[in-house]
Amino acid sequence: METIGAKIFEIRTRKGLTQEKLSDLSRINLRTLQRIEKGTTQPRSDTLNNICQVLDVNIEDILDYNRKDDLK
Repeated sequence: METIGAKIFEIRTRKGLTQEKLSDLSRINLRTLQRIEKGTTQPRSDTLNNICQVLDVNIEDILDYNRKDDLK
């Protein structure tokens, strides 16, 4: 299972954004974003919402809610 930080990192790099640019656009501290991507902290809901708005993704795309595939 991928972490929230790993998913944010993947989407950010795919979109060609630096950590500095994403932190500026989402109005969060650069160090906070670095900690989130590294997995040492979890983002607050408002922080995650800001990041998702800038990355143009739904929060559901970042959170997996511990979904499991059906095993039939």
